[in-house]
Amino acid sequence: MTNFDASSTKRLGIPSGEIRHPQASTRGQRLDSAQPLTKTKNSNIVVIGISGCSSSGKTTLTFLLDEIFNSGAVTTTGKHIIMQDDFFRPKSELPDVVFVEQDTKFLKATIQQGTSQLYDIQPFIDEKMKTAWKITGPDADCAAAVNFDMLSKAVVHLRRNGEIPEELEAQRKAKQLGVVQGRTVTSNDNQAVQRNKVSYLNHDESMLRQMYGSLIQELRRKVKTSLDKMTGNLRFVFVEGFLLFKDPGSTAVTTQDRHRQTLQSCIDIPLFVTTSRVEAKNRRLSRKTYLDPPLGERLPGQMWKGEGYFEDVVWNGYIAESGWLLNRLSSGKEDRSREKIQGIWVRSKDQSVEETLRWGVETILQDMWAGSISSPTTRSNT
Repeated sequence: MTNFDASSTKRLGIPSGEIRHPQASTRGQRLDSAQPLTKTKNSNIVVIGISGCSSSGKTTLTFLLDEIFNSGAVTTTGKHIIMQDDFFRPKSELPDVVFVEQDTKFLKATIQQGTSQLYDIQPFIDEKMKTAWKITGPDADCAAAVNFDMLSKAVVHLRRNGEIPEELEAQRKAKQLGVVQGRTVTSNDNQAVQRNKVSYLNHDESMLRQMYGSLIQELRRKVKTSLDKMTGNLRFVFVEGFLLFKDPGSTAVTTQDRHRQTLQSCIDIPLFVTTSRVEAKNRRLSRKTYLDPPLGERLPGQMWKGEGYFEDVVWNGYIAESGWLLNRLSSGKEDRSREKIQGIWVRSKDQSVEETLRWGVETILQDMWAGSISSPTTRSNT
């Protein structure tokens, strides 16, 4: 069974997970602001939401499902995929959190190079009589870090139109090319993105296609056989992020809560992939972007890429946000044979990419045949 125990919020004797919220910011680019936040949708469009802890395999699963259900309609900007990571607020606007790091070499380089402006860094001697560092800085893994206003509007647009908003596509192209914010993306830019095959996922898409090509083809045939028995021409779109699903029993009624409810109401088939703390940490810290040069790309000042940040912020935040779901799963209060908790399909243990992809495809088809989505002729335009 997956280990859902959170690590101590007072690791090494320093209180961590303490959050100080600044006044909520209203800054941010407007997206589809003229349209109301309603559930209106195109009845041919099926919205699949994929959530779970950081490094649980969400992004890989999303990309491969898009490859299968959209029959290889390849785009370097993911026209069928909304990613929560596109909607982070600037770190300067985020609430502070306290965490502990022990990577003295990295911390000293950060201080010496003057790249710690957003962080207060204080050394101390831990219980093992070694130098550790108490850090206070932005919490990029809490709900306040996400602009749910813009995210929910983008999801409403995706639900209605079957593609991401043009503004978001332009932002992805600009990011891929290293273009400064505000510059118009030209046709030459579009050609450069296509030529260089720059990924909007921060994953190697060509490698994924090569590694799982035979499985993709097998599951495409399975999906086609199943969908051919349905009437109409269904289109599949995806929403991916670690904070998609909110506790349905929560009584909070903030503006952010309403945006999150709007987002969740747009999702036809919700999928949640669980993972253990050890597995998530190992996956996260082995990625190139989290490793120091020359093996990786982590730079001084990037505190959110450290082991202490994962332990005290990422994992504890995951437990706090998803505990309502995880506790039901681990306690066996729900019928686990159906893998459905509070209306959400849950992958209840760590699995390989192949196993997870099969689970995702079979779960989506099962949900559709069970009547949640039967065919375009029987679904309502709510």
